[in-house]
Amino acid sequence: MSELGDSARSLRDAFDRAFAKAASSPATAHSDFLAIRAGGQPRAIALAEIGGLHVDRRVTAIPTPVAGLLGLVGLRGVMVPLYDLRVLLGTNPVDEPRWMVTAAAAPVGFAFDGFDGHLRLDEADVARGPTDLVVAGGVTRPVISLVTLIAELERRIAGVPSRET
Repeated sequence: MSELGDSARSLRDAFDRAFAKAASSPATAHSDFLAIRAGGQPRAIALAEIGGLHVDRRVTAIPTPVAGLLGLVGLRGVMVPLYDLRVLLGTNPVDEPRWMVTAAAAPVGFAFDGFDGHLRLDEADVARGPTDLVVAGGVTRPVISLVTLIAELERRIAGVPSRET
C-alpha cells in the first residue's frame, strides 16, 4: 500500500482507539457552582440544580398573595413563575434584580442581584453540613439549594387560601 494510504489508516486507527478508551476521571473530585449575590450577600448555587442562567428578562407582574413572587417570565415559549431569591432568603431587596436562574428540577425561576462567575472547586473547598458552604478567592458563600426552595414554595402555596368562593 502507498505511504499516504498507510498514514491515513494509522490516523483512522488512532482516532477509533481514542473513542474506544474509557473516559478517564480527574484525579481530584470537584463540584461546579455559580457564584451569585443576593441581597448584597455572596451565595452559590450548585450548577447541577440549574436549568439556565438569564439576564434582563421582562417580567409580567401578576396579583398574588405569595410572598416573593415577582410574576411570570417567558422562556422558550413557556411562562415560568419568577421568585425574588432575596425575599425567599429573608434579605431586603433594594433594586430590581437583573439576573435569574431557572431550576433544573421544575419550571420555576429565581431572581437575584448579581452574577459573579463560575466556580469549579475541589471537594476540600466545599463544607458539607446543614448549610453547605463553599470557599473561593477568600470568600465564603452559603450554597442555596434550589430543590429545597422549590419544596418550601410548594408548602407555602398549598397553604395559600383560594380566591374562589
